[in-house]
Amino acid sequence: MSLLKRLSVALVLRIDKFLGQNQSADIPTGLTHLHLWPGTRAGGLPSPQSLVRSTALAGEEVSVSRTNPGLWRVIAFFFGVATLLVPACASASDCVILLHGLARTEASMKKMAAALSGAGYQVVNVDYPSRAHTVERLAMAYVPGAVATCSKAQGKTHFVTHSMGGILVRYYLAHRQIEQLGKVVMLSPPNRGSEVVDKLRDWPGFSAFNGPAGQELGTDRNSVPNRLGSVDYPVGIITGNVSINPILSWLIPGADDGKVSTERAKLEGMTDFLVVPHSHPLTMNSDEVIRQTVFFLRDGRFNTRPPAAFLVANPEAAASGSKTTQKVPVDATDNPDPRRR
Repeated sequence: MSLLKRLSVALVLRIDKFLGQNQSADIPTGLTHLHLWPGTRAGGLPSPQSLVRSTALAGEEVSVSRTNPGLWRVIAFFFGVATLLVPACASASDCVILLHGLARTEASMKKMAAALSGAGYQVVNVDYPSRAHTVERLAMAYVPGAVATCSKAQGKTHFVTHSMGGILVRYYLAHRQIEQLGKVVMLSPPNRGSEVVDKLRDWPGFSAFNGPAGQELGTDRNSVPNRLGSVDYPVGIITGNVSINPILSWLIPGADDGKVSTERAKLEGMTDFLVVPHSHPLTMNSDEVIRQTVFFLRDGRFNTRPPAAFLVANPEAAASGSKTTQKVPVDATDNPDPRRR
């Protein structure tokens, strides 16, 4: 339970003791304990009955005396404030598997892991030798163990991936089923391959640095990403349009993040798509990307409404619906149905 919620409960009980209002009751007959169930957010100030289901004590019990209606209003006020101030968290049993990209390690996903853990998820940050094997070998050798670990939580299993990690998830889910599959967030994925691989594949040193899997990420129809086809599970994709590698960007037509073009990050069947001003190697460490990731895992979509502080400082932006990130239609033809191409 968060410190804020504990303080609100302690303050309420102090008020109860100070006022000494323990003569009459406006609570259900026989109720001497409040069992406050986790996972439910109060929409406003709860009544004594609805307070029993408020997200305040996450399954703990607290003894209360039979109090008068005035104290119930005080309790409702403080629990309502606590609920509004504390962000909604994941179900305690939900689990997120993190998969880093090519030539990276689990250290690249540590900031994301910490944020997801803070949001209430159990996190499995997978480290795998991305340059040692093919996509198939990596997916079938390293994803199953993470899935088995998450299944012990008995909740939904989500994925958050960076770059080639998204291709590993697509490969695994194309060949295996997860009983309680949740949502997938892909960061800068080469879902339709990368022109960088097409043009540099045969250069000396490319294979040694990128390994067998890196060789499979081209844009031709027989590349692994293009053979995997569409998806039928919730997928949110975030990709960048800023490059810190002008040489590689010169090889890529259109907007890109230095490794993958914006268009080739898209995936048939995806649920939502977002472009952010970040480069490929740093996308997963962006505070905004992390916020959008948590939002998608919770609500199944990205949130492009500017923060409240921005709207207060820029009322004209609020009136015009200005956005801090670019929400791109999931279909290049502005088709509202992402499955139609």
